[in-house]
Amino acid sequence: MASKQKVTFRKITEDTRIDAAEAAWSRARLISRLRHQQRDAQNHRSARQLSKLKANAVRLALSLAPEQISVTIDNDYQIGLLSVRWPGHGKLHLPASTQLT
Repeated sequence: MASKQKVTFRKITEDTRIDAAEAAWSRARLISRLRHQQRDAQNHRSARQLSKLKANAVRLALSLAPEQISVTIDNDYQIGLLSVRWPGHGKLHLPASTQLT
């Protein structure tokens, strides 16, 4: 009779870490789209608040999957902005002054 291995909290968190990072990344993408709509509607206060929420969601995703997400200064599309890239999930841009750590 095989003995059951005890499931630890560490094992549970490790198993769900990437799923949580993907959820945070999806939230950041949705917030980014909403921020662009608010900016286009010239609702700058809402756009600024959404920008903070987007940075927080990206920060969370980066803390959960730092080995998969890369942060660089963009030099090809949005020159001068932070380009946060997650292969297979896309990329997001944040102001260069954003603190992600």
